[in-house]
Amino acid sequence: MTSLEMGILLRKDYILEAVRTHNINTEINDDGKSLIEYEITTPSKEKIWLLNTYLQKRTKDHDESDSIRKNQIFKITEVYNNLISQGKSNVIIAGTFNAPSYCNSLSPISKNTDLKDITKHLSFEVDMDKGDDANYFRLGAYRKGVNIKQKDFMFLSPALFDKMTNSGLNRKAIWTNKRPQWSTYRSVTNKSTEASEHPLVWGGEFI
Repeated sequence: MTSLEMGILLRKDYILEAVRTHNINTEINDDGKSLIEYEITTPSKEKIWLLNTYLQKRTKDHDESDSIRKNQIFKITEVYNNLISQGKSNVIIAGTFNAPSYCNSLSPISKNTDLKDITKHLSFEVDMDKGDDANYFRLGAYRKGVNIKQKDFMFLSPALFDKMTNSGLNRKAIWTNKRPQWSTYRSVTNKSTEASEHPLVWGGEFI
């Protein structure tokens, strides 16, 4: 079994000040990672707190796996609200949540926090699919927030959401089984050469 790990890449003059771990699992065998908190100083001396995680996958027992994920999300919202209460207003939560946005297991984010989904930002751009399912089940439906295939998310505190000027989703390193669906990099020629099964969700130019 391969272990899924998480990491970050910082540009020049961005400084990683601290890394903290928050346990968001109630059982030792929960299929999920700890919540990793990265404290980063930007070139303008602003601070950003990045919370990164990988949540419970859906299993054959949907109710059980959804319940575990909901508990994980609830604990993440507690960490987020604690940061905000300390005046740490520049917060990002990103990771693989393994559920679509409308799943009840993710509801604590909308009910218990003021977090904003990056896909709702006016600058958010994504390459539209060209496949037969392009009208509804396309990954391009990210922009409308009705994508049943979405598993990867980025949420921002209002302070960061309002400062952000560019954002989007890049799937060019993902191999598309039913061609043509979206454009890929020339180096991605089959399943074995794709970078990941997950798209790159990105946002920037806010600090």
